[in-house]
Amino acid sequence: MDDEKRMQLAVNAAVNQASILSSNFRMFNERRGADLKRPQAWCTYGWPDNVTFTDFYNLYERQGVAYGVVHRLNEKCFETDPWVIQGDEYDESKPETDWEKAFRLLAKRAKFWRSVREADVYRLVGRYSALLLQIEDGKAWDQPVTGRQRIRQMIPAWEGQLTPGNFVTDTNSLEYGEPGIWQFQEGKFGEAQEPRTLDIHPDRIVILGNWRNGQSFLKAAYNSFVNLEKIEGGSGESYFKNAARQPHINYDKDTQLSEIARNYGVSMAGLQDKLNEGIDKLNRGGDAALITQGATVDMLVAAVPDPGPHYNVSISTIAAATRIPAKVIVGMQTGERASTEDLRDFNQRAQGRRRNTLTDDVERLVNHLERIGVVDTVPSGEFTVQWTDLTESTKTENMTLAVQMADINQKALGGIEGAVFSNAQILSTAGYEVDDALPEPIADPLPDADPDAEVTV
Repeated sequence: MDDEKRMQLAVNAAVNQASILSSNFRMFNERRGADLKRPQAWCTYGWPDNVTFTDFYNLYERQGVAYGVVHRLNEKCFETDPWVIQGDEYDESKPETDWEKAFRLLAKRAKFWRSVREADVYRLVGRYSALLLQIEDGKAWDQPVTGRQRIRQMIPAWEGQLTPGNFVTDTNSLEYGEPGIWQFQEGKFGEAQEPRTLDIHPDRIVILGNWRNGQSFLKAAYNSFVNLEKIEGGSGESYFKNAARQPHINYDKDTQLSEIARNYGVSMAGLQDKLNEGIDKLNRGGDAALITQGATVDMLVAAVPDPGPHYNVSISTIAAATRIPAKVIVGMQTGERASTEDLRDFNQRAQGRRRNTLTDDVERLVNHLERIGVVDTVPSGEFTVQWTDLTESTKTENMTLAVQMADINQKALGGIEGAVFSNAQILSTAGYEVDDALPEPIADPLPDADPDAEVTV
């Protein structure tokens, strides 16, 4: 790295640090929270004024509910992988084109969707994440990609590993204001050893999320996650304290503590330590005895409140902030299953995120791969990202509805109108493909009786 580049990076780092310090100073003097009467309420509650990516990462790594909501949403959204077709959504029924086949095989070989799914987890935790494109062109990571190239794999990266190195300052450039280089810290985020920094050219990276003004999926519920930690930790500590058998030794007023200390061969100052030794042996051993004279021993036991109601309040707030039903978040831990309405709402939430967020991510990825020559430009000039519909009825629901339709037909056969639903409609509702143009099978009628025929009895 030459001296001019080092100087530019140092100036950028200094400007960023000054901006952070200025922002922190302003926020320190600003009121946090909605309580006008108590401007320092957040400090009293133990809620941090500012949260960074490291805070979100530690929360995701160590807080069970935070980890759960991230993976609940991510796994539902990627319950099935997307696919890309040539043309618009109405071309789905057409035979697979050469471009579609080539992209499908490339995505399978380089494991595109597994990498996108993992990077989406990273993006939910931070403001953004990235996919590093490992191109087999023999060039360094800080060099642009030129000509037709082959991609080996895509490497997901955390926000904390990736920062803009410098920005494009040419006002005539289409990339004006965008990072001209990215700096990537190798190794697992959060490791103790000093990571090695690698410069990445924008051709070799795709950003998921908004690196300028993005927001962590966990941010709106962060205060409630802090409350959960206090409830879980406080209740756990209370149960431990009760189980620890902390005795209270009460000597009567006539007891001479100096005499007891002399019997133990210690001073008055060392009497407490001597008594603690006896209590320690009592708690450690099942056959230890505590000998007292002129004293009574009671166990210090405190009433432990039920943490459930307080815990559920925080879970409800987290559900509101993440827009995931509470029963879906905790599963069967509360002894109740999520209702059909909760599951339907969660499916709609995931389907909407597929359509409004993940589709844009995939489109940005495909466009980028086309631009750097990894993927051929689509011949028709248009491609569409397709997903299965998470809001469709399940197989069980379809079969139940088909049975109800058959029951209606059974009851209607005794009336004048006859069957209400055709066999094709019932089979289609059950999830089977049926040609509705085919006529309903009609049984051959019985032949008319011949009046001249002989009847044998």
